[in-house]
Amino acid sequence: MARSPGRAYALLLLLVSAASGTGEPPPGRASVGEV
Repeated sequence: MARSPGRAYALLLLLVSAASGTGEPPPGRASVGEV
């Protein structure tokens, strides 16, 4: 479905956000956004 890496990454982020239920970025980027 997602042929371009950028689209696959975006879909992955959407899945992570949906899984967390908060819509916040993954732990890897949480430190950059909060701190």
